[in-house]
Amino acid sequence: MFQPRPFRFSLVPFCLVVGLLAGVSIKSSLAIPRLSNSPNSLVFTALQGRGSGVRNSLFLMTADGSHRRNLTPALTEVTAPIVWSPDGRRLAFVNGSSDLYVMQANGSQLTSIFKGSFCKVETYQIVWSSNQRLVFGRSCEGSTLEEPGSVELYTSTLTSVQGTRKIDRLPNHALSLAISPNGQKVAFIQEGHIYSMNVDGSQLINLTQNRDPNGRDSRSNRVENLYNSGGSSLVWSPDSRRIAFWMGQYPRQQLYTINAEGSQLRQLTQDPTQELYNVAITWSPDSQKIAYTRIQPGMTSDRQQAIYSVDIHSGVSTQLTRRLDSYDLVKWSPNGRQLAFVRGEFNRQSIHTLNLANFQERNLAPRLSLIGVTEIVWSADSQQLAFNFSESEYSPLYAIAADGTGLRRLSQRFESVYFPTWKP
Repeated sequence: MFQPRPFRFSLVPFCLVVGLLAGVSIKSSLAIPRLSNSPNSLVFTALQGRGSGVRNSLFLMTADGSHRRNLTPALTEVTAPIVWSPDGRRLAFVNGSSDLYVMQANGSQLTSIFKGSFCKVETYQIVWSSNQRLVFGRSCEGSTLEEPGSVELYTSTLTSVQGTRKIDRLPNHALSLAISPNGQKVAFIQEGHIYSMNVDGSQLINLTQNRDPNGRDSRSNRVENLYNSGGSSLVWSPDSRRIAFWMGQYPRQQLYTINAEGSQLRQLTQDPTQELYNVAITWSPDSQKIAYTRIQPGMTSDRQQAIYSVDIHSGVSTQLTRRLDSYDLVKWSPNGRQLAFVRGEFNRQSIHTLNLANFQERNLAPRLSLIGVTEIVWSADSQQLAFNFSESEYSPLYAIAADGTGLRRLSQRFESVYFPTWKP
């Protein structure tokens, strides 16, 4: 059995799939076991039709593939992000790239809360600060290469467009806007430094300047020209207490964390030979560890990676995967006991889980020929995963139990499914 190698960097009722699984053959003698006495539910967008008849609608379905329902028959361009309220009773989502809506989980009470003007390549972040309130950010690229982009921050009481308010204190040209999971704070980059503030615009703090939140000199947090040579996204811990990011000269960066109020800037990795540049940062659910991928020392190919985790307090980093390959979409299970990930290059991939107690891996769907896996999503109880991938000109959605049983196709033929999101 593979043993992890610690070392210190001082750093997705019972169901059978009807018909053929679109190009996948599964022997009929293999029974698909019951997954749960009360199947979970998930929502997703389904792109259907051709030409001028194309619609992208939001659907709700139970995890066994039953009770499929179009929640947005009046909308045709639903897209991400799609976010459940903490109590699982409401959904917030984007339509037509620029408008935000909320509705009940059964599709009733559809309410427009934001009508945005068109902008180039806009992206949204949506966070529920409570079951009755939203915080969201909107980022736009500049209309030309020379023109800077813009970012806006809003809060909403969910009543109507009139219940949505723009927070003017956020700098218009801030970068890497990140909203904390509890919806109370935002972090962003401005002129080479990381800032945080409350979502109402109060308590703006330069986290990486040589001053603490009270204005006192704090040389331990002094970071000069933090992002002049490139930096990563800012990633909040699940408990909203810390922010993690990569920093350093391309192509060598180190992993850092800093507390939300500006104290304890900490370098977690300290290997000057590692070539890491803006790789995904994945916090554990308990906010105590961070998983990431790295190429092995002395190697240069992306097929020579392994997955690591680092303890944010001790700085001890542990190699979690033994086989060197390309890795992507590393996801902690909500209970923190497993990792899910994609292994292999784009045109030949596999989905695995890793038991973090004994470091045993499981190939979840070896019968599927996976190409271009785009999403892996854990159910809230850590018992199931949903995933999609490229299959001819479509993107089917599948679900499977975490132990590798119960593989079933959830999407219909001739549709592409995106953004699967489990109900909490």
